[in-house]
Amino acid sequence: MNFLSQFFRFITAPFRFLFSLPMAVISAPRRLMGLSLPARVALLTTILLIICVVVAFLSVWLTEDEADTWNYWMRWGILVALALLFVIPVVVYYAVKSWLQGEISRYPDIDQAWNEGLQALAANGLDLAEMPVFLVLGAADERSTRALFEASGLDFLVRHVPPGRKPLHWYGDENGVYLVIRDASHLSRLNSLAGAGAAAALPMGGDVHGTAQTPGTAQGTLAAGGIRDSGAFLHAAAEEVGEPDFGGGGGIQGTLVPGAAPSEYASGARPAAPATTASLGRREAEEQIERLRYVCSLLVHARQPLCPMNGILTLLPLHAVSDVMLAKDMPGAVQNDLTAIRQTTKLCCPITAMVTGMETESGFTELVRRVGAGRAKTNRFGKGFNVWNPPTAENIDAFSAHACGSFEDWVYSLFREPDGLNKPGNAKLYSLLCKIRSQLRSRLRNILLHGYSTETGDEQPEQAPLLFSGCYFAATGKTGDRQAFVKNVFEKMLDMEEELDWTDDALIEDDRYHAMARVSMGVSGLVILGIIAMFVYKFYFQGG
Repeated sequence: MNFLSQFFRFITAPFRFLFSLPMAVISAPRRLMGLSLPARVALLTTILLIICVVVAFLSVWLTEDEADTWNYWMRWGILVALALLFVIPVVVYYAVKSWLQGEISRYPDIDQAWNEGLQALAANGLDLAEMPVFLVLGAADERSTRALFEASGLDFLVRHVPPGRKPLHWYGDENGVYLVIRDASHLSRLNSLAGAGAAAALPMGGDVHGTAQTPGTAQGTLAAGGIRDSGAFLHAAAEEVGEPDFGGGGGIQGTLVPGAAPSEYASGARPAAPATTASLGRREAEEQIERLRYVCSLLVHARQPLCPMNGILTLLPLHAVSDVMLAKDMPGAVQNDLTAIRQTTKLCCPITAMVTGMETESGFTELVRRVGAGRAKTNRFGKGFNVWNPPTAENIDAFSAHACGSFEDWVYSLFREPDGLNKPGNAKLYSLLCKIRSQLRSRLRNILLHGYSTETGDEQPEQAPLLFSGCYFAATGKTGDRQAFVKNVFEKMLDMEEELDWTDDALIEDDRYHAMARVSMGVSGLVILGIIAMFVYKFYFQGG
């Protein structure tokens, strides 16, 4: 059987090479000599028609005894052939162009924002098909979107295009393109319900434990006692603390509940915002998911045959996480969006969670001040997760517990600094710690466990793996002094742009197309052999 397969591949090698040339031209991701895909298909059709006309002309010319056929060809055949030679490529061009455009869109607002973004990219020399593309889900409003990308500190050539209340916003530089999904995402729509007035809600603490650090100045994940998985941050605290003693000294841990101490709000911490009664209806949620699928289909068509995207950033605004009603719906919104993206693109890419708006919690701003603004702007604050580790419910549960628990390490390490207990901002840090442990730890666990794990509940349906890369916390205020821990998250996303995996559906579809191509190639080879046999029989056997 192996011999027959090799023999078949050997005799079909010339045909496979011949037929692969047109496909290489058609499937090239870049424009060929400035020609679009419909123009390339029309050009190849023209070449094929010219070959057919030449073969037909030679067949009639070599048949000298067929005078009537020759006369008919010279009078009418040449005119018909030339007319079809010009008409058919034009028809093919517009047919392929119409086919690529598809049906009339149900979402003209998305089409308009999409086209404006592509025009802005082209005007700045950026090509969507040649650069890494990252989706940003969960943007609540235009202000928070602008603040997030301002906090990144990146020099964008394309910035917030189109402006205003649009479903999509584009950002891009020479390293990548960021597509912000505002009004085409379940998570984004849910976050927008919390409203700007809830920005003073309870905080979500950041974590950075879990990556042991050694002295240095490299950038990266900020951890208790270190920077970036390899740099010490608070040198004295790092050398003295190591693993903090959660049960030692004076019973400070777990003895105070937010609101119990009269000085809590006086120290700068803000009370929780009241829970909103708004909720996203089922029909509206389904509409947002369909809009997201449409955006993903645009990405698939625009970037073929490359992967549609290279990463996803999901934003979890602090005011939305702090809202009781919205926090319950957030895991389902995350799951719905990620499932829609995987099913439409048939791709698994790194997914990063970022809790934004941390600047609204005075304890977090105090932590940033004690850490140092310079280092806070160039490092991550949170907990990473190996994208190739399965994000099972057990792993994510342990991850969330470790994240919240290790945030305490930072507060205690700051307390253990020389003269650390006499700092005026300690009350804010302790208030932040109490709120995280008593109120928001369970919410973060619920969002991560039911939003980013591959197993939700008792049923464990087979699904494509999630490449979860971690959860980070960032201050995304309007001004520079209220922005921290954003830039390095974007840098990490760029570092992981090639950590991709096609889903089983994509591989099955690819195998099916390859099988169809092999069958078509075999049929084409048999047709060519038949034509050659007809010529041989005509001129050597019948003519002789």
